[in-house]
Amino acid sequence: MQILKKAFGEYVTNCYILKGERGDLVIDPGEGSFDWVMQNTGKIAAVLNTHGHF
Repeated sequence: MQILKKAFGEYVTNCYILKGERGDLVIDPGEGSFDWVMQNTGKIAAVLNTHGHF
C-alpha cells in the first residue's frame, strides 16, 4: 500500500490518498485538492471525511 499526503485549503488540512489493489481511498479532501487527487488516483473506491469546518 502506498500513502500520499498533501495539505490544502485555508486551514491547511492534510489530504491523504491510500493506494490499494482494488482502488484508492481518499481521506479528507480539502479546498483545492481536486486536481491533485485526480492526478494521483486511478480508481477511487471511497472518499472519507473525518471532520468538517465551518
